[in-house]
Amino acid sequence: MYNLETAFDENLRDYFVNPDDVLAFIEEEKSKMNDDLSPVELVKLKGKIGTYLRTLRKLEEAENYLCEAMELIDKHDLGVKWWVVIGIRLAHVSQWMEDYEIAEQMFEDIIEMCELKEEVSGYLHFALQHYGKFHFDLADYVEALECFEDALELREEIGNIEYIESTKLAIKATKKRMGCAVE
Repeated sequence: MYNLETAFDENLRDYFVNPDDVLAFIEEEKSKMNDDLSPVELVKLKGKIGTYLRTLRKLEEAENYLCEAMELIDKHDLGVKWWVVIGIRLAHVSQWMEDYEIAEQMFEDIIEMCELKEEVSGYLHFALQHYGKFHFDLADYVEALECFEDALELREEIGNIEYIESTKLAIKATKKRMGCAVE
């Protein structure tokens, strides 16, 4: 069994508590890629691997897996849901690679898509949370706080405690950086 537990650093970047376990897990996941997988299964697998590689700070490899997933989405016309899910992950990688212009445009497109299309409206809280982290990275704390507060409102409606706690942590860190009193 692998320990895939994550935590957040002071910059709201997630990291793995046991990176060696995660590297072994990724190798195991890579071995599952074959021609017997459906396009959706391949997108899921490449998306998971790309996300884990990002968290391990293997950004170029993460970008490659996520771009391959996006290509599959387009090639097989898998729909807007997959475009949003993988798009958020890819935008996050672009952000960590300090390609802020591309990351910002991707986040804005994803947020707009979530606001306009009912079938992906349930992903809006994820998009807002990650867009908040994008602004946090840029020290644009006012915008980050607004994104986090919007995400929190949606997450409280959903009722998922893990999501709510993650957003509250981000709000607390942002207020601290702004010099506000933190409860």
